[in-house]
Parts: sequence; C-alpha cells; structure tokens
Amino acid sequence: GMLMLFFNTALIAQPIGYEHRKLITLNSSQISGSTDHVNFPVMVKLTEADLKSTSNGGGVVSPSGYDIIFTQSDGITPLKHDLQNYSPSTGDLLCWVNLPTLTPTLDSTIYLYYGKLGVYTNPSDTLTWNNNYLGVWHLEDLSDAAGTYTLTDHNTAANSGGYLGTARQFDGDGDDLEDLNGATYLNGLSSFSVSMWVKSDVVGTDKGLFYGEDPDGLDRRFMLRQDAAGEKGGGTDVYRSALLLGTNSKQNHESSNGSATTSWQYLTLAWTDGSATNLYINGSLDTPSWSNSRSGTTNKSTKLLIGKGSKDGATSSWDGLIDELRIANVE
Repeated sequence: GMLMLFFNTALIAQPIGYEHRKLITLNSSQISGSTDHVNFPVMVKLTEADLKSTSNGGGVVSPSGYDIIFTQSDGITPLKHDLQNYSPSTGDLLCWVNLPTLTPTLDSTIYLYYGKLGVYTNPSDTLTWNNNYLGVWHLEDLSDAAGTYTLTDHNTAANSGGYLGTARQFDGDGDDLEDLNGATYLNGLSSFSVSMWVKSDVVGTDKGLFYGEDPDGLDRRFMLRQDAAGEKGGGTDVYRSALLLGTNSKQNHESSNGSATTSWQYLTLAWTDGSATNLYINGSLDTPSWSNSRSGTTNKSTKLLIGKGSKDGATSSWDGLIDELRIANVE
C-alpha cells in the first residue's frame, strides 16, 4: 500500500460550500514501477475524529459521507472517487480516488474536502475505475463499482469482518455469487489479472474461488481453486488455476507447497498470452510447484461463478470470506 500523510490546512481556493479540507501526501517511495501510472485508483483509508459526522462531534455533514470529495493539488480541480464505506460515529473512511497521473519519482498531493450542507446523493463515479477494469466488486453489496455487472446472490451473507470493510461469507454448502454475463468479459482476453482478498476456514480441500462455468470437475475455462493434493506438482494445500485458450488448449498452474492457508491472503492471478500463469500471494510472486504454457485468447466461459471451482457443486463451495474482487484486461 501507499503511505498517506494527512495535514489540516487553512482554506485558500476550494470548491464552494466546503468548510474543511485535509492535505494528503502520497509517498513516491511506496509507489511501484519506474514510469507514471495513468488514471490510477488510489485507496484512501483513514480514521479521524474530525471526519465523524457533525452529530458525532466531527465536521462531515452527511451521515453517509456524501459531502466528502477530493481535488488535485490546486485545491479546486475535482477528482473522481468511489466511496466504499464511511462510519459517521467513528470517522472511518474508505475511498478510491482516481489520479490522472501518479508518479513513482515525486511525491503527489491531493486534497480531501468535507463539511458542506445539502448534499444528499452519493458522489461515487464509476469512472474512478479506468477502462482496464472489467469488473470491481467491493462486496459491501453486489454492485459493480465499475458500473456494469451486478452479481446475483445464492445464499451467501454479508460479513462486517472483511479485510476492507464488509466481505461475503461463504459456508461451503453450495452458496455462491453469479454473473450470467461473465462470458462478455472473460472471453477473448490476451491478458488479464484477477485480484481478491480471501480467508479460508479450512485447508485440505478442493473448494473454489471462481470459475467460468458451472462446476464440471474438469479444471478448465477460467478458474482458481484450492487443491488438497496438487494433481501435477504433488504439493499439499496449493492453489490450482485453469484457462482454456484458443480452440481447446488448457493451461494450468499449481502454486507452491502449503501456500493455501487459513490466514487472510491477497491473491492476484495474472496471465499474458504465450506465458505461464503467475500467482502473487500477498504481493509476492509465488514459485509454482507445476505449470504449463499454451497460446491463444481465453475462450468458452459461459458465466462468472464466485465461491465455486470445478470440483464444487450443489452442496459444495468456498468455506470462508472473499473480499474486494477485481478483474482487469491487463496483467
């Protein structure tokens, strides 16, 4: 994550009607890469007493946090943002702010404004998420923060103990989330990345995180699941992924021995045509126990199932939490 420093400042130029602002400095030394990131969504997560609602002794007027906005360093040019959650009683805030340019060589500054009367609508903008994002599900609810694909719930539950706010709780008994439009964005890709926070209640299972069709036992299409005993690499408690490329070429990957745990893990599955699949666990590239490489674009997914893999079914699914799922068309 990126280090964010907050300072109160005197009001100079500011959007009309806002009583307070804070300066946010993004530490360039904690920004990855060597070139500028364009239209990049940055997480702003903080808890401050003056961000409580006015009825709780703070300065935010809207109990939903709708009078919180962001600007560029000039203090006036608005920035698109996505308000994920806000607590008026504690001043907890979690937002994603789109920066036109984020550089790893110089610190960047933006302003957070709050304290305006009469703001009754959510200012969140789906364009906070650039065109590389095919779907962004915070799982506070089932909506797509990128604007298009709302999930259908099959007996999962909201759980406030997520890694970033609320997550979805899966009980392992066949519950899942589904998008019947998944084929629209899962097929025809020459690269992708899928990221999510997961916390399993069990290991030693074959339970799945996502699949591009109904479970069929075949480990194909678009998939990531636990694997109690690696089918090819022989590891124990690994993650196994699958892609169907071109007409009928199957690419698989099995993570390192013991890499599937019951702790919170940030998983990113990433791939580019002609290369092996990469799995990053908590930001570090995992060394697979086995993998192969095929060529072609992703093919033959019929939907997106979240909380199931190929080995699940009507009475089997992920057992634990899933939070903050994103799918992008770049690795």
